[in-house]
Order: sequence, then C-alpha cells, then structure tokens
Amino acid sequence: TVSLGLASDGGSKKSGESRQHLTNQPTGGSPIPTLSEDDAKRVEELEEKMVALRKEGKYVQAIPLAQDVLTIRRRAQGDAWWETTDAERLVATLKHFSALPDDARSELAKSYRLETVVEEHLAGGRFNEALSVAGQVRDLRKRHLGGEHAEVAQAIHNTAVVLRAV
Repeated sequence: TVSLGLASDGGSKKSGESRQHLTNQPTGGSPIPTLSEDDAKRVEELEEKMVALRKEGKYVQAIPLAQDVLTIRRRAQGDAWWETTDAERLVATLKHFSALPDDARSELAKSYRLETVVEEHLAGGRFNEALSVAGQVRDLRKRHLGGEHAEVAQAIHNTAVVLRAV
C-alpha cells in the first residue's frame, strides 16, 4: 500500500528514519541524536498501539503510551530534538481529544480510520476518491479542532499529497 506518512500513524515514518543509526552531523557539528535499537523497537511498538487506539477513539488509553514515547525520546534525544517535541505535541493532543464531547471524539476517530481509506484509494489508482476522502478527513478535524491545530495542518498537507498524485 501507498503510505502518506500520516500524522495519525504515530509518526512511524519519522521513527523509521530515526532508527537508521546516522553518522553524519548537522551544521553545528553535534551528532544527530538517534534511538538505540531497543528504544526504537519500543517506540515503534507503542506507536502502533497508539494508532489503533486513535482509530477507535480511545484517546485516554493512548495517553500513557504517548508519555512513554516522550520519556524515551527525552532520555535518548534530548528536549530540543524535533521528535521529542513531536512526542510532546502528541501527548497534549491526546489530552485535548480526551476532553472533547463524545461526538467530537467519535468523528476524530473516524478521521483516522478514513486515512487508511485514502491510502487504499491511492494504491488502487482511484485518485478522485482519495481526494474526496482526504477532504472529509480535513473537514472533520477542522470542525472539531479549528483551523490552527497541527492535526488539521497535517490533514491539509495530506490533501495536497493526494492532489499531487492526481
């Protein structure tokens, strides 16, 4: 299947990239902070569980998993590393989602399930269908989170990815 590397996948694309034990250095000369193999495996497992929980609307149950990921990343990569700040954002997002009314939580869960449909349509060459569903994802998130939330921005980005494929 085609993967958009969606925000809802717990950042698995990003984690996969971090599992590569990079030896190059950024401009500042500091080594790129990577996770050990054990930490990377644990983060991947936690993220897979979080994806499933988000698709089910079980945000409260996903919070401890997100906090575990954050703890691992802080220890291994430091507070300022982008994957650590992404993990902090995810914890805050899950807490926000868990405080929403039942209907909003349900529709947000639906938006995460629909991302899989978008990927299936793309993989099958059904670009117009993929675009329509990507628009639904964007609209559901915008309705419940407002236009400034990172999850809405990710949905807009994913819609652009689909448009590019069309």
